[in-house]
Amino acid sequence: MRAGLDVLDIIFARGEMADRTRAFDWSATSVGPITDWPLQLRTAVNLLLDSGFPMFIWWGKEKIQFYNDAYLKILGTDEKSKHPKALGQKGEECWQEIWPVISPLIEDVLKTGDAVFREDQFLPIYRKGVLDDVYWTFSYNPIRGEDGTPEGILVVCTETTKRNQQLKETEQQLPLLEKQKQLYDNITSGTPDLMYMFDLQYKFTYANRALLEMWGKSSEEAIGKGLRENGYEEWHAAMHEREIDQVVASKERVRGEVSFPHAVLGKRVYDYILAPVLDEVGEIVAVSGTTRDITEIRKAEAAIIESEARFRNMAEGSGILIALASETGEINYFNKAWSALTGIDTDELLGFGWCALVHPEDKDACLKLYMDSLEKRVPYTGEYRMLSKNGEYRWLLTSGSPRFEPDGSFTGYIGSSIDITERKQNEQRKNEFISMVSHELKTPLTSTISYVQVSQRKLSDNGDLTTAGMLDRAFRQLGKMKALINGFLNVSRLEAGKIYIDKKSVDLSALLKDVESNIVPEASTHTVVFAPVTETWVNIDRDKIEQVISNFISNAIKYSPPNTSIRIACESKNGFAYVSVKDDGIGINQEDQGKLFDRFYRVEGQDRKSISGFGIGLYICKEIIERHGGEIGVISVPGEGSLFWFTLPIER
Repeated sequence: MRAGLDVLDIIFARGEMADRTRAFDWSATSVGPITDWPLQLRTAVNLLLDSGFPMFIWWGKEKIQFYNDAYLKILGTDEKSKHPKALGQKGEECWQEIWPVISPLIEDVLKTGDAVFREDQFLPIYRKGVLDDVYWTFSYNPIRGEDGTPEGILVVCTETTKRNQQLKETEQQLPLLEKQKQLYDNITSGTPDLMYMFDLQYKFTYANRALLEMWGKSSEEAIGKGLRENGYEEWHAAMHEREIDQVVASKERVRGEVSFPHAVLGKRVYDYILAPVLDEVGEIVAVSGTTRDITEIRKAEAAIIESEARFRNMAEGSGILIALASETGEINYFNKAWSALTGIDTDELLGFGWCALVHPEDKDACLKLYMDSLEKRVPYTGEYRMLSKNGEYRWLLTSGSPRFEPDGSFTGYIGSSIDITERKQNEQRKNEFISMVSHELKTPLTSTISYVQVSQRKLSDNGDLTTAGMLDRAFRQLGKMKALINGFLNVSRLEAGKIYIDKKSVDLSALLKDVESNIVPEASTHTVVFAPVTETWVNIDRDKIEQVISNFISNAIKYSPPNTSIRIACESKNGFAYVSVKDDGIGINQEDQGKLFDRFYRVEGQDRKSISGFGIGLYICKEIIERHGGEIGVISVPGEGSLFWFTLPIER
């Protein structure tokens, strides 16, 4: 050791390899003790040990090795790695697996003094006991002695194995990526939406056919270019660049709407979404975009807004109560007429708030009609009472029609209501008057019928058959009058809700036999035929259903020529008894058939002038059948006769 020098005065660096270098017995190598090292070696070793970049030194003819902490990581630290025995080891002993490749490079540097640089050089080395495929980028730089002759080599290197593996994988995937791109192009070429991709410098890396057509450019002309180069105005390009920056910073999608010119279609409105494209570690590598032409949608929306404005102007200017409901049945619009009627702000009526003002006796029936119609999506008509601002209930006649989009989707109802309180009051007064008059007429009429019957018997007993026959005709006319009065009373009772239905279990076959025994003897002008009926049990008011059947048969006799047939039948169909009365009479026009069961409706015509009646019989029949849970109707062809029918639920 030279006088006054210590190892710490020669190796200044810190770290594992600095400590190992100071502690190593260099005197056992051709390099000799640290204190005998030439200045050039000491300088190079300190440079190497201080560097954070992987470095390596070969020194002298035996290529004795030095390396730093950064290079230690390349060698590895497991038991089978080259570390730590590579320190102070001869190069050829350490790198037997690659020495035939690197030795000529080393000798060339030592001989010529020229540095050697290699990029991505394949040099497999032993690591962890196995030969590992490793790629290196390195330079061999001469370390010169005092006379300028190379005495060693400083190796600056980095391992590029991972990058090369990725490149190989990419090369292997290129055909697949190309196929995927072709598939993606095929998919996106069929959509009118604009689809594209930006790199992080705002350059287009992809544009589908629709976008290229909008620009009026080819892919070669557009890809790799920025927004401005592809014809975007400054404000438009700057806006999208800010949005791309926002996507990159937040990793969140950005959505917007913009208007700009199409190369062929002119000015259009577009809705767009910019979204981040992330790699496998979650870093943004690109920004994708999808743009949709919504010009027609916006025009349609403007037309709808204009249409709604016209509708609201019309609705608000009308005295009719108008409401709109959504597809769920909730009311989302009432016109001002509702507020004028109820004295309540229309906002409080929205949804189902209006139900609170419906009369308690009408609420259930009103809601059932509405919800049943909503479920079936059919029109409805009904009457109910609504509380007014004066604290009185007003009668409303309401009707609603379902609304549908052009594609057939259901959107709700439009409903209109009118105040029919005055009409209801008039009807009530009229019914009360009819009821009163009918009662007043019924008492003397009953007495008159009794007097006629007594007088008829006495005249017959005394042999005055002529006068007795006249009284017989008077008795029949009085019977017709009694039937008319009873009909008016039934109408009054029906509309007052006072008609009583007393249901019991009845066999229809037995009921029809009783009707047959009563009708056939009196119908001498016609042939009345009752088809055989099997035992059919129904829960009914026997007298009321007999009244309906008798009314059907009476009308058939009345409206069909003498000596024709009246056919009565009863069948079971789908859980219902189907009762029908068919005649060969004058028939009924199509336009009249839908009104036959209305109160006081009579079909007009020259062939009906001689037939008496007030048009209340079929109305009463309809009310009776519907209160039994059945349906009633008519099938008729003018000149060919009519078939009147009704159904009743069969007992289970």
